[in-house]
Amino acid sequence: MTIELSELDNASAVREIARYQDSFVDMLDGFLRAGPKIVGHKDAHCFLAPTSKKEKLDSMVCFAHQGNVLVSLTADSVKPMRQEGIAKLLREQLDRIVEPGEAV
Repeated sequence: MTIELSELDNASAVREIARYQDSFVDMLDGFLRAGPKIVGHKDAHCFLAPTSKKEKLDSMVCFAHQGNVLVSLTADSVKPMRQEGIAKLLREQLDRIVEPGEAV
């Protein structure tokens, strides 16, 4: 699993990049499966790789933004993937961005 945080100087640029990511995923309509919701973060979106009986691995990508920080998560695991645990980790990371220093 990889979580990447990218802090930009301009919060509106972050929102624009997030909109672009959403529109890119929309273009893949029907290819990716919907992933878990991230509780408390309506701008976070997760997607799963298409199902394949031959494939032994599953993959998930998530995109989110909080203020001027872009967050991306990629995860790969053997099937079945523990999606809710990964979603919880992402939620905790986004919560820390909202209140920096609280977890220290």
